[in-house]
Amino acid sequence: MPKIVTKPRWTPPEPSHPIGTLLPGSAETSKLEEQVRARLTAAGVQLHDERLGIQCGFDEARNRYPVLTPDFLILDAKVCIEIDPANIHADRVDQDKVRNALLAAAGWRVVRLRLGSLEAIGEWDVVSDSGTLTVAAVPALVEAIGDAVAGRPGVVRTVKGKPAAPRKKSRLGAIREDEYKFGVHTVRWTLDDGEVLDLAVVDNGRYLGRVMKSEFPRYVRPLDLRDIPKDDWRKALEPLFEGMEPSEFEPVSTFPWGDSLFIGPQAGTIYLKDKFSPFGPGEVLTTNLEGVHEYNAAAIQGADHAVLAELHAEAIALGWEIESVSLESGRNGEYQRVVLSRKGFEA
Repeated sequence: MPKIVTKPRWTPPEPSHPIGTLLPGSAETSKLEEQVRARLTAAGVQLHDERLGIQCGFDEARNRYPVLTPDFLILDAKVCIEIDPANIHADRVDQDKVRNALLAAAGWRVVRLRLGSLEAIGEWDVVSDSGTLTVAAVPALVEAIGDAVAGRPGVVRTVKGKPAAPRKKSRLGAIREDEYKFGVHTVRWTLDDGEVLDLAVVDNGRYLGRVMKSEFPRYVRPLDLRDIPKDDWRKALEPLFEGMEPSEFEPVSTFPWGDSLFIGPQAGTIYLKDKFSPFGPGEVLTTNLEGVHEYNAAAIQGADHAVLAELHAEAIALGWEIESVSLESGRNGEYQRVVLSRKGFEA
């Protein structure tokens, strides 16, 4: 078995590709994006045919190097276009600003079409009063793209028009993929008394989670959506939520199997961050186990091979394993640094 050795302090890994590298992106698109693509193409704007991701720099808040996939990329120019309908982006201002900053740091200019009178967050933004694509918005967007391609200073363009007619708002909010939490789609549900719950469909439909601030969603109940296309999730979730009492939305545990990633007599000394994702690629933990002597892929043991802490069987089933255990020295003395990885992870 590997012995415990002292290793240098951990630093964030380098990105998988050089900053700014174009990579295959998600092929998913919306009818609105298809409309915008057709209008821009008809206006002579040359776009990449496929959706491409851009390798961005280090996101300190999320402790990772994200690959961001804008809605469109301009051919032969480092200009990307984002389409922001109000029903999705009204509560994503901070997230979209971070996205702009990461793309800018990678050398890309961002042009956004902000629908439904969303406030501008970038210098080349086009703000439309209408909640849908209008004829008047297209030339304004083409002009903004031209400025960005030429490197001219941006000017926010406003397209006046008749606001979208009011309609009865669904109690189920937009379902969108969380760019920073693997396997998570966030959604909001409004209770009868008006309280809005932040929920999550986790592991691509395996279970329902409750979003608790910045933590990874906590387990609420199982779902049966993994074999259902994402476009049909609303049809399944709305009647399900309608039949649930408010108390049934409260989280039951941290993970589907309970609250612990590790079990064993000293498992409680292993510090697990609130943001830990059971579906992520890996994690670095710290602990103060007593009598540590050796480890294997599943357990940390003492000199007599007695298990001090071992991964829960359900965590092992998800592919988690112990990659290394090393001794470190900190301000308060020595501790162990445990590196975990997950076999079969796919971003």
